[in-house]
Amino acid sequence: MLAFSISVHAKSLEDKLLDATATYIDKPSAKKMQAIDKLLAQGAKPHFAFPMDAEEAVEIPTPLGLSIYFNDAALTHKFLEAKPDLSLPISIQMNMPPMMYAMLPPQISPKEREARRAIIKDLLAHGANPNVKTADDGTTALMAAGGVVQVYPPDLENAKALLQAGADANARNQYGDWPLTSMGASNLGIVKLMLEAKVDVKKPNGNGQNAMHFVCTRYFKTRANTPDPDAEQRIALLKQAGLDINGMPEQQGLSTFGNPLYTALQEKNPDCVQALLKQDASPDAPAVRDLHGNTHTLREWLKAEGKDFLKNNAIPASLRKQLL
Repeated sequence: MLAFSISVHAKSLEDKLLDATATYIDKPSAKKMQAIDKLLAQGAKPHFAFPMDAEEAVEIPTPLGLSIYFNDAALTHKFLEAKPDLSLPISIQMNMPPMMYAMLPPQISPKEREARRAIIKDLLAHGANPNVKTADDGTTALMAAGGVVQVYPPDLENAKALLQAGADANARNQYGDWPLTSMGASNLGIVKLMLEAKVDVKKPNGNGQNAMHFVCTRYFKTRANTPDPDAEQRIALLKQAGLDINGMPEQQGLSTFGNPLYTALQEKNPDCVQALLKQDASPDAPAVRDLHGNTHTLREWLKAEGKDFLKNNAIPASLRKQLL
């Protein structure tokens, strides 16, 4: 049973609307929706600023935040029709406006994901800022859709909706990351979408890495050696955009990041390794720096520090032969 109470004093219309929303979401009914409609007609705001001294309200979302969290697209639409101020945060603790909050869902089912996509489009249609960003590191909604937030896989439909609404495709967070220096580079749809947006694909992130260094990146829940059927297409597109298939990250101090081949091996993505080799990636090119700043080729690394890597990670024998 959902239950919220944000004040020990006489309840305001907003308090009552929050209670009515929680009651409806717990077990929807026409009668409960009528109660929500009545409160809205009386002027209750579905989204508002909590008093900063309301300690008991720190974790409580607004009614709009609650409807987004539970992926109720119809109720969210009803609240958006009340023209709330979409720049206000969802709650004191979740210090982000509804647009950003909607981009960062808990683990949800395919059906819930479709509802969340509808909510995101509805927020944009009602004037939500497509360039909204998190307060801590400047990650934008488009970055979230593009795979920058590692716990969320790329979502092409959300990325398209944000770009159509005016999201800045070239925006970077405080680490210099954007969709193509993340899992987005391993999603063919995201790669095509960002390149079509005329992005500055050569600009590196804060670690000196560009999209080619992420082209084989895996979502953390992906099983090792899972097939990657469109790897070759992604790599070809990034090569056509001018990225070096053998390029080392632009050194930022004693970086341990490697070239695309080295990264693909670390990601346990043999299909992508094979695709890189097919498009002229070389095991004899500089691949990784050691902790002393010395550069080694992939072959050198595999015969020394990484000598057990291929065996321990079940790299196919045919591929091992090409690398050693």
